[in-house]
Amino acid sequence: MQAFSDIHLKSPNEVLRTMVESWNSERFNATEATRVLLDLLEDPSAETDRLIQGYLDAKRCLAVAFLTLAASSTDDTVFDAWSARLDHTMEAIYPQIPEKYRLVRGYSKAHRRLFGYLFVRQNLYVSVDELRLLTGDAVHTERRLRELRDLGIVIDMSESDGHRGCRLSLPDSLTAVARSWIVRQVGADKSLDEEKRRQLLLEL
Repeated sequence: MQAFSDIHLKSPNEVLRTMVESWNSERFNATEATRVLLDLLEDPSAETDRLIQGYLDAKRCLAVAFLTLAASSTDDTVFDAWSARLDHTMEAIYPQIPEKYRLVRGYSKAHRRLFGYLFVRQNLYVSVDELRLLTGDAVHTERRLRELRDLGIVIDMSESDGHRGCRLSLPDSLTAVARSWIVRQVGADKSLDEEKRRQLLLEL
């Protein structure tokens, strides 16, 4: 199993190269859509339907462009490395527990992006609005952040001048996290009767 410390993080040059390739394409689309909207806004005879459609097209292109910009400055692979580290910790401490309770699972691309983005900004304040841009989800982003805490990731939420934000930090040890993860997985397994669940938990 690859050590967490050995995980390859994109260098600034790698991030920049990827960002330029993706961003240039989406920036062109966003620029064109914005120009069309500007022309419509400057046309006093523009029909309401055309104005609304121009706005929607520009909004969509801008959202895609800035999602591309934000996503290109994160490294999703660090989520895999962190999950592997937790898997390894659980296997090392609790080999007697069935493997299905010791595997990290149930996380989406949004979780991976959030962790990768915050990982390279450890201990720095990042606004929730910025993270919503990253995920393209204005509703569930904060819940995704809370769910990352089950992996032992420390995410401190705060609010300043009416804007919510967070800071990510990582624990030095995953021992307590490993136990908590297994407890949750055993507790969530509806196929277990109470006696079997109790026996499993006593082995921790």
